Parts: sequence; structure tokens; C-alpha cells
Amino acid sequence: MAWYRPLFWLLVIGLLCAQTLPGFAAERPIGGVVKARPDAYGTPPKGQRVTLRESDRVVQDQAVETSSSGYLHLRFIDRSNLWLDAGSALVLDELVFDRASGAGEYAVELTTGLFRVITGALPHESYELRTPTAVIGVRGTDFTIQVLKNGTTRVSVYAGVVTVRPRLGGRAKEVRASETATIGRAAGPVLVSRSGPRVPAPVGSTDERPLPIVNAEQFDDFGRNVGAGGSGSSGSSAGSGGTGSSGTGTGGNGPGSGSAGGP
Repeated sequence: MAWYRPLFWLLVIGLLCAQTLPGFAAERPIGGVVKARPDAYGTPPKGQRVTLRESDRVVQDQAVETSSSGYLHLRFIDRSNLWLDAGSALVLDELVFDRASGAGEYAVELTTGLFRVITGALPHESYELRTPTAVIGVRGTDFTIQVLKNGTTRVSVYAGVVTVRPRLGGRAKEVRASETATIGRAAGPVLVSRSGPRVPAPVGSTDERPLPIVNAEQFDDFGRNVGAGGSGSSGSSAGSGGTGSSGTGTGGNGPGSGSAGGP
């Protein structure tokens, strides 16, 4: 019967057109925007670059970036958190999370800029972050990453443990709380140090969740890096802090970042 052929081709053409539209259903949301400061942008696969605002969703394979004055906080379906400071860019390569089993995969390509990561419900071995020179594996929960325009990568750990290995392969090194790893070439080597400047956090991220103090000696260095002023409280929450003063809370909390309060 030939009567159905025009209808068939209309359906095919309609599906092909739909797949070229931004937000097509195949672009499965993997997280959303918690906070955004102008300007932050997202470019979904097969889509156009758009300004990201609070409560917007992000999808797999989406490129995300901030302007020279921008700031962005993303939270993903596994309850992990990722902050981007001004002038930062990344690609959300993969995030799969099965709530029933707790299994999944998390892969992000960090292009340039300053980032903070706090892991979520996935097993730590499921997390992988890549830069032009390094591959970062995760065994712990709170760390900062700086990627320079020449690809040089620095990683400071505030809680837990991460591993850093050269992008082209080679020996991986563990980086523990209070340590910083530096790698300048994709072929390595990875250098780990307990002294020298640490990678600061995106300032907005410390307003929402202060970094833990890894030891008393590094408290002053931290304050100089991310701005004086802070807050503290018991457990893992921050209280409010005033500009120009630093303080610590009970329970191992770190400083806040100036004039903002806790989450």
C-alpha cells in the first residue's frame, strides 16, 4: 500500500529536524546550576552557546565556561559539586549514576582556569578529571585544580587523597591533604610538595563551603591566597564572617572567604 509512504517520510524528516534542535531529549540532564555570576556560558552538543543562570540544567558533552568576571557552581546527579572561577573552561564528558547500585562514571575535561571539586555518592574510583597534561584520579573528597594556558596543572588536596599521572602515561603519584602536585608536560614528571603556595579555591566556593584547614601552619597562607575574612561553625557548615577578619570553627572547619556567609 502506497498511501503510507508520504506519511513515513514526513515522520523521518521530522525526527531528523528535531535532533538538530538545542535541548533535544537525547541530551540527558546530568546536573544543574546552583549559582552563577555574569557571565557564565554553556554550549550543549549540537546546540548554541547560551548564558547559564541559576536552576539551568547541564547535559553530557556540554562545554562550560566563565568570563573574566564570571563564576559558576554546578551540582550533579551524584551530589558532587564543581566550581569554576573567572576565566575557566571545561567539557562535561560523561556522568552516569545508578541510584540503586551507586555505580557510575564521572569524567570531565578541564581546559583552563581554577576549579574546586567535592566528590559525591559515586565510588571514588569512578571519578576522573583530565587536563592537557594530567589525569587526576580521586580517592578523597575536596581538592582544587589550576590549569594554566600552557597546560601546566597544579592540584592541592584539602581532604582525602587524589592521584595525578602524566596525560601521555607514566608513573602516578598520590597527593594527600596539605600536599600540592605540579605537572608541566603531558609526559611528566609529577612533582609533589608539602611546601610552597597551594592552589587557592574559587573565592565564591569558600563562601558556600569553607575549605577545611589541613594544618595550623597553612592557615595564614590560605588566607593570603583566597582573601582575608572568614567564618566557622561546628561540623561541616559555615557561619557568617566579616570582611578583614579570619576565624576558625570547631570540628575542623576552614576559613570563609571575606564577607559572605555559609551555605
